[in-house]
Amino acid sequence: MIKSLIGVALRFFKSNKLIAATSIISVMISLSLIITMAVFIANAEKSMVEELEEMYGKMDIEVGFDPKQEKVIDQEIYDKIENVSGVEHVSNVILEHFTIDELNSTYYTVGVENDYLAKSRYHFTKNINKNEVSINQGLAELLDIQVGDKITIEGDEFTLKEILPNLEEAGKVTDVIYLNRAKVEQMNQNLYGPHKIADYALLKVREKTDPQIVAQSLKKVNNEFRVELALEEESLQKNLEMLFKFMLVLSFLIVLITSLFIISNFELFIYKYKHELAILRSIGVSRWQVFKIIFIQSIIINSIGCIFALLFSFFSYQYLQTFIGKLFSIEFTTISFDYKLAFLSVGICAIFIQVFMFIPAYRSSKLLPVTAMQKNEALTLSHIKLRKIAGISASCVSFILLLSGALLQGLEIFVLLGSGLFLVGVIMFIPLYLSRILEVFLSMTKNGLNKITFIAIKLTIPQIQRSSFIILIISIMMMIVVFGSSFIETIQKNDENYIKQQYETEILVENRLGKETETNSLDLQNDLEKMDSISTASMMSYQDLAEMEFNQTKEYVDYAFGDFQNLKKQGLLHFDNIHSPDEIILKKSFADEKNIQVGDKIVLRIEQSEDSYGNTLLKGNKEVSVGAVVKDFPYPYGLITDMLIDWNTGKMDASQGKFELIYVEAPHVNEALEDLRALKSIYPELAINSLENSLKESKKIAAQRWIIFITVLIVILISVLFGVINTFINHINSKRKELAILRTIYLTRGNMLKYILTQITVYIVTGVIIGIIMGVLFTLFVSVIDAGLPSFNISVITVITLILFMVSYVVIIIVLQRISKLNVSEEINKDIT
Repeated sequence: MIKSLIGVALRFFKSNKLIAATSIISVMISLSLIITMAVFIANAEKSMVEELEEMYGKMDIEVGFDPKQEKVIDQEIYDKIENVSGVEHVSNVILEHFTIDELNSTYYTVGVENDYLAKSRYHFTKNINKNEVSINQGLAELLDIQVGDKITIEGDEFTLKEILPNLEEAGKVTDVIYLNRAKVEQMNQNLYGPHKIADYALLKVREKTDPQIVAQSLKKVNNEFRVELALEEESLQKNLEMLFKFMLVLSFLIVLITSLFIISNFELFIYKYKHELAILRSIGVSRWQVFKIIFIQSIIINSIGCIFALLFSFFSYQYLQTFIGKLFSIEFTTISFDYKLAFLSVGICAIFIQVFMFIPAYRSSKLLPVTAMQKNEALTLSHIKLRKIAGISASCVSFILLLSGALLQGLEIFVLLGSGLFLVGVIMFIPLYLSRILEVFLSMTKNGLNKITFIAIKLTIPQIQRSSFIILIISIMMMIVVFGSSFIETIQKNDENYIKQQYETEILVENRLGKETETNSLDLQNDLEKMDSISTASMMSYQDLAEMEFNQTKEYVDYAFGDFQNLKKQGLLHFDNIHSPDEIILKKSFADEKNIQVGDKIVLRIEQSEDSYGNTLLKGNKEVSVGAVVKDFPYPYGLITDMLIDWNTGKMDASQGKFELIYVEAPHVNEALEDLRALKSIYPELAINSLENSLKESKKIAAQRWIIFITVLIVILISVLFGVINTFINHINSKRKELAILRTIYLTRGNMLKYILTQITVYIVTGVIIGIIMGVLFTLFVSVIDAGLPSFNISVITVITLILFMVSYVVIIIVLQRISKLNVSEEINKDIT
């Protein structure tokens, strides 16, 4: 005999193991989602800042003059910078372009100090002394030298101290020379005199000092300073803004879905204890005793759920991140698990859950036994009129906020609020009108459905209001999938579009030596045309300056040499016909500005010479015809070049043009790349890049940058999927009496399986369709802030949907196999366990 209230409460768990287990699981999943989101928010910005430090080092501020000002930092200015309040350390940097004598070519040169600011900024590890140099790997390969070898720069001999990784952007390598700053200062004395000690300085501010205040002080030292703060770096600010929106939206969706989890999964628990409370009240148990029993039960469920939530979250962060890194072949710093934040989140959420469970328990303790039983068996929701008013109000306010946020600048928060209210409105309407939609569907398809399917859907309709939580959970899960995958996909598409803009053809070949190359461009063109693996190759020269005379007006124009016919074959130039290689092509914007038309004659002077003072002179009077006017030139020439001249022109000396890049098309890219790499033995200055390799590198970098989002999204989806399955199990168990009755009058085991799978399919299909529509609309609303259309990852959405179907079916079939083996009469007379 049970003599204590604690014993009565514990008896509940012993006799209702399934209800207790699913309630605990719902608490665990809900809390693990909250913990995941909380830890993610705490670590996300920190991760971005760490990424910034990886890119820009430990500096807080970069100060110097704009290069256009042609001013430098001298000793007096340096002393003033060093004495600014809050500055802990200053590292001077000189930027130059020095010539490597072995290549007779000029390269970007950085003069650095041997301190932690310079090393972290430029990623070198070994001190560079005055007679030493460090270079990037690509330049070392071009020179064919190793660490310890000698290299001559501007007539001075240096020993190679370190070979650094290539600096790449969009797959293109930038060659850099790193020298000791004092040595560069010494080499520069003939150019600038002894006063120049730096072009800009890297600053580290003291601990607990605001860099903004230091920046203001620096502007007071010299108001012409260009002061840049590391934390205000444009890409970081953009990423942090995206991070903020992502966190805000995802947090809102997580709160919604966790609320639905708790309500849906506790529904069976509440149903059970209302039934038991009615019995207890009928035999004389007081309200206080009833309340105490529920308090003990809820404390146990909450406590066990909290413990499992902490363990599950810890496991996710400890092991799942490593697994995802291996899955995507990415090396990244794993997110640390914040125990204090996790315990704090669990504690706060446990209190809310406890309060949530108290409210129905308190209300039930006040009801008479018969009234409690009547409310327990009701199929419709309460306060339907109030729900309609709330849904309409939320939708109307949502429309006003979204319209205001879209039309008025500075009201982006209205878009987020409007998007959130849109979801609230939809959530209010779904339970009220979904049954009508299913009734219409059933009336349209009843002739094509078999009896079991028809009965399953028909019996689902009256219960749809009470079962709408299942559909809402699936809908919000699909919203998270659509929004999260769209967030990542949009970033990748933007990066991909940027890279594709750089590549007019699948392969680009660049000249790494610049105009100093001794290679004859026409000879290189002939060698390329002999390669069987290449279908077409269009060579472009470096942009140069010409003097143009038209209508008795002289002015300068930027031009480049190009292969007209091959450019036309590749679709990079669009013109009808050019009668002679002596004709030129103009860009439409330039031709319109100068009122030049096809067929007009102009005089060009492109031959360069120097006067006695070393000034460049343009001479030669070559009259040429305008053969075509085109809308744009191939990238990047469309940005700054106004005129193209054919390499095969007979009127001008094309040999003075030095090739800059070559657009290469090939039927088999990999084969062409191999042949081009072999050509580097003859022309070592060639830098060969392919669109495919650049896209792969970009995706790898993007994955490293956004791995924190991918990890959190996967953790959330796994948790939600568990929650959906748990909800389905609860749903099936709540229908066991109904199934037992149907088995006695009609259903066989096979038909029972078909009956339940049909209902589950209705829930999943309805939830997925509503979720995808809501997710697309929600994502479009949020994207108004960025004034751009998002990209949707259809494959990810499809895969998650298929996983949801497969996992649900497998689990449900296992559960139904167990139920079908139970005795029908016992099922009818026995409560759910």
